[in-house]
Amino acid sequence: MKVISSKLTGLATLLGVLRARAFLNISQSCIQKGQVLNGQRQLASVRNMGSNSSHGLFSKIRALVAPAAGGGGGAWRCSGASNEALVHNLRRGGLIKSDVVEAAMLKVDRGNYAPSNADAYDDRPLPIGFGATISAPHMHATALELLSEQITRPNSRVLDVGCGSGYLTAVIARMQEATGGGKTVGIDYLPGLVALAEANARKADGDLLARGAAALVLGDGWRGHAAGAPYDAIHVGAAAARMPEELIRQLRPGGGRMVCPVGPRDGAQVFYQIDRTADGGYTTKSLMGVRYVPLVEDAM
Repeated sequence: MKVISSKLTGLATLLGVLRARAFLNISQSCIQKGQVLNGQRQLASVRNMGSNSSHGLFSKIRALVAPAAGGGGGAWRCSGASNEALVHNLRRGGLIKSDVVEAAMLKVDRGNYAPSNADAYDDRPLPIGFGATISAPHMHATALELLSEQITRPNSRVLDVGCGSGYLTAVIARMQEATGGGKTVGIDYLPGLVALAEANARKADGDLLARGAAALVLGDGWRGHAAGAPYDAIHVGAAAARMPEELIRQLRPGGGRMVCPVGPRDGAQVFYQIDRTADGGYTTKSLMGVRYVPLVEDAM
């Protein structure tokens, strides 16, 4: 009996290791740099993950694929050494699902919109000055996929609230460019941020500004930009303390969609999908827990 028990234990351990390694092969593209949670802790590289027991291997895998802060339970770190590698890892990790999102994120180099002294291709938010950040790539990919149907309508109108660095405004405009045109307006409340976004865009995406496919304006994000309404899609890149009713009213009835983090600065925040109904009302869908900088109210 002891011999049989020993063999069964050994077989179970072997199966556990094989399952763990199979899982690792699927997920390792999104943990190239071994960053977890806040991006401050470095873990052993994948090639050094050898373990004499399935327990040790599983423990290391659990650490490596821990959900990213502000990205929900299924988001892994998808960092890369270049923009192409980052986008490739986001696609392999399932954060990017469609060709149109992938193509636009490949065309707009995140490195042009991140601080020069930062690793632009890390899958984590980065400070850009003025108390603002550029969101983590996995959150950008998530938002773009949620809004893809609305963005890619012919001649769509899109509002990017809290445009910050200008990155997502440019990516959205590239999606429109590939699928029938339209216009994206990025809005922020600080002149310094609007100037930064314009300078960033002119590095490689200045054609979007020159032909009016994208515009960057100064304004109060809470109030939106009524001059361009109704919008097929609205992206909010900062946490609203409550449902932003004025922004919802600027969505196109019967098909407009907004994604927006809602919650207090230091409390629980939820990433919502908000759809405008044909009768002028709206529905909400809670998607995941997140952590964003606050959307400044009454800024102007």
